[in-house]
Amino acid sequence: MPAPHDASAAQDGSRRFTEYRGFLPFARRASAREVRALWAERATRGPRPVWMHVHVPYCPQICSFCHCGKLLLTQPAQLDAWLARAEDEARFFSPALRGAHVQNLYLGGGTPNLLSPKQLERLMVALRGAFDFAPEGRRTLEVLPSAYRDGTLAVAAAHGINRLSAGVQSSERALLDGVGRAPDLARLEVILREAAALGVDDVNVDLAWRLQGDTEARFFRSVADVLDLGPSTVSVHLLAPTAAHPVYASVADEREVYRQFRGFAEGEGARALARSHPEYVWRALPTVMTLARRDYVDAGRYFTWQYSDMETVEMDMFALGRFGLSHLLGAARYENASPVSEFNPDAPAYRVTRVDGATDGAMDALSHLIRDGRCEPETLRRFYGDDVDELRAKLDALCAEGTLRREGEVYRTDRDPGSLGMGPLSALFSAAEQRARELNAGDDGPPRLIPMRDRRPRAPAPSVTLDVGGAAMAVFVERVVPGRDYCRETRGLGMFYASDGGAPRSAVHDALERLRDALTAEAERGADDLQDLCARTTRALAQHGE
Repeated sequence: MPAPHDASAAQDGSRRFTEYRGFLPFARRASAREVRALWAERATRGPRPVWMHVHVPYCPQICSFCHCGKLLLTQPAQLDAWLARAEDEARFFSPALRGAHVQNLYLGGGTPNLLSPKQLERLMVALRGAFDFAPEGRRTLEVLPSAYRDGTLAVAAAHGINRLSAGVQSSERALLDGVGRAPDLARLEVILREAAALGVDDVNVDLAWRLQGDTEARFFRSVADVLDLGPSTVSVHLLAPTAAHPVYASVADEREVYRQFRGFAEGEGARALARSHPEYVWRALPTVMTLARRDYVDAGRYFTWQYSDMETVEMDMFALGRFGLSHLLGAARYENASPVSEFNPDAPAYRVTRVDGATDGAMDALSHLIRDGRCEPETLRRFYGDDVDELRAKLDALCAEGTLRREGEVYRTDRDPGSLGMGPLSALFSAAEQRARELNAGDDGPPRLIPMRDRRPRAPAPSVTLDVGGAAMAVFVERVVPGRDYCRETRGLGMFYASDGGAPRSAVHDALERLRDALTAEAERGADDLQDLCARTTRALAQHGE
């Protein structure tokens, strides 16, 4: 949802990254049926991991500082209607995501734990019935401690939830009263004990910087209070402006607040915190400053994509529910603006913008530079193909002006990189925004994927036809090309298919494994070319009753 735009920001040439929810403007409306076609077309490029975000929009209170998509819960029946609508949407999109593995699940909002344990059980059953979840992955439930219902964690843990993210914002009662929020810290301590007993030991706690009346002393007191509970991470969010909570008085004020925000790892407050809680270390993300427990980091459990739908996660993101944000890398981004309690697949209820590899590549590079101080364009080629060449030209221009330096294939910065929309790297954000505007200018036709260059062979590849669950499925074979996605690889050969004919997911996976084994065996026997190899593999499979 757009945040208020400060005219003075336009006058001095800066563009606040919070102006657009999701960072880029949405261009046009589309129906769920049109959006589903995007995912179906994506499936023709082979299986991909997916980050799934389920947005439960209701809250028991509306905090004046919150810029997230939310609605006030006024009667329990609203949750029943939302749940029925979420089930309808999941069933509708399920066929288009066949073959995609849900690598990570985030139940966010809003306040997901307003769902009763019985409703949460029903939601998890619906999701697992509609989508293919990878055996290992992060499964996060957002929790508002003051609204917690007994039994919720037991249901969540039984369905694989292995991480909690709790919103506390501050331990200062006076600050919370000023924004219309109930205190959460005492209830959180009880929840953490219950979570630990259930084996859920990964807990993030959110704090907000720049609540009205906040000071650095008050802020660091809240941080220390939360660290006393021993969470895995504490995430400090710089608030985005809202009509009721403007945050900044001017662009100059915004820049100063941001300077303070990025400097939290230094200064007396941070030094005192290091003395009292030496087990935590600071980590910087594009829009978040995080304190992470050292043993959590050392065990390899800390990831930079900890959050819901606002950080780069480097995989396609699929969201269910009103206000949910989705993106198909290098192709499209959209927001679910459909009614909260009714699903109509033909209503123009999704706000869509087309993007390409140059758009998303610039956003990813910006995130990497802010987060890690380095960017390696070749690692992005597997997502964006030859579009990365345009990104490299932009990075070289930043090197020429002294903002970046290049070391072989790696671009680095030793300067404070600023934010997505401010600072020396904001040119990448501006380039991404401009590219999105160009792609969407004057386009009122149905949304479609913009083909990424060099993603599929230019000449038809030889194929092996499999009988999978009574459906014929052609699987194409080519020599592996760096940057392309394959459903299976073996001995330098890549396999992909255009359609599985609606066969069960498990049957497709089993057939692909058998095909990989057969291709490997035939390749070891030698073959003149790929056509010959595929023909011999087809005969071998037929002999074994494939």
